[in-house]
Amino acid sequence: MRKDLERAFKGSVFVEFSTVDEAKAFTSLESVKYNDEELIKMMKGDYYKKKERENPHKKEENKRKAEKNDDAKETKEESKEDAEEKEEALKYDSGCVLHFKNVGEQTSREDLKSLFGEHEDIAWVDFTRGETEGFIRFSKEGGAQRAIDALKEANDGKILIRDVETTLRVLEGEEEKNYWLKTKEDREKAKQKKGRKFKGGQGGRGGRPQRKRRTSDRLEGKRNDGSDEKSTATHTRFDEGEPSAKKTKTDDD
Repeated sequence: MRKDLERAFKGSVFVEFSTVDEAKAFTSLESVKYNDEELIKMMKGDYYKKKERENPHKKEENKRKAEKNDDAKETKEESKEDAEEKEEALKYDSGCVLHFKNVGEQTSREDLKSLFGEHEDIAWVDFTRGETEGFIRFSKEGGAQRAIDALKEANDGKILIRDVETTLRVLEGEEEKNYWLKTKEDREKAKQKKGRKFKGGQGGRGGRPQRKRRTSDRLEGKRNDGSDEKSTATHTRFDEGEPSAKKTKTDDD
């Protein structure tokens, strides 16, 4: 039931049939009445065309809306394709990432490496001293659970890091995939940042070549402090291409 801005019924409806053929069969009926009123019937597309003929500006408005919807749909599809490509390119061994929390303030990366490294090879520890949680990535598939089981067996079912009981769990499913995606993105950003830093570091500060001071710059009759005292230098440097006739004679000559 179509309504206006004030939510009042406009006297027309859009009816959805199960199939296109059923809709066309209904619109082709010779007469359809409701409360003795003859109904006007047409397909939705024909209705919009009729409105566009009655109001040409409406056609342009509908066209802009359609183009906007198409652009939004295309952008959404491109984003979806990019995400799918990233997921396809992402390869990792499952069961390698362990999340821990509730560690003491003095816990360090070395503590974690020493404790967990006794049972499984560690690839990376994502943690900074002072934080209460972090991640440990093991080198081999299923390494996270094996490390947990080994520690629990050695400590009567408890996990203690610097005498503080800590909660551990292995990342699985969507959470594990998102972790690896973020890790890959962080690596790419770090690589790009390093490349920009390398380019900017050539030729002195900020990549700008530093100009060497020429000896002749000091022989213009002024000292560095701005006074008019004449320089006593007895050697003058010239560019190699300068004619000999222009060379200044010194007292030594």
